[in-house]
Amino acid sequence: MKRAPGLAFIFVTLLIDILGFGLLIPILPKFVALLSGRGIIAGARDYGWLLALYGLMQFLFSPVLGKRIHLALAQVESQRCQLS
Repeated sequence: MKRAPGLAFIFVTLLIDILGFGLLIPILPKFVALLSGRGIIAGARDYGWLLALYGLMQFLFSPVLGKRIHLALAQVESQRCQLS
C-alpha cells in the first residue's frame, strides 16, 4: 500500500508540535516567574491562567474562523465554476 506524501508531512508536523509542547510545558512557569519578577508559584498560577484563557478563546472563536474559511473557500469554488 502506497502512502500519500502529504501523510508524512502531517506526521512530521505533529511530531515537532508534540515535542515542542513536551519541552516547553515543564519550564514555562519558570520563565513566566522570571519575566514577572515574582515567585515560581505565582508564575505557575499566571501560566495556568494563560493556558486556560488560550483554550477558552480557541473554543469561542473556532466557529467564527471556521465560518470565514468556509465562506472564502466557497467563494473560490464559485469563481472557479464561473471561469470554466
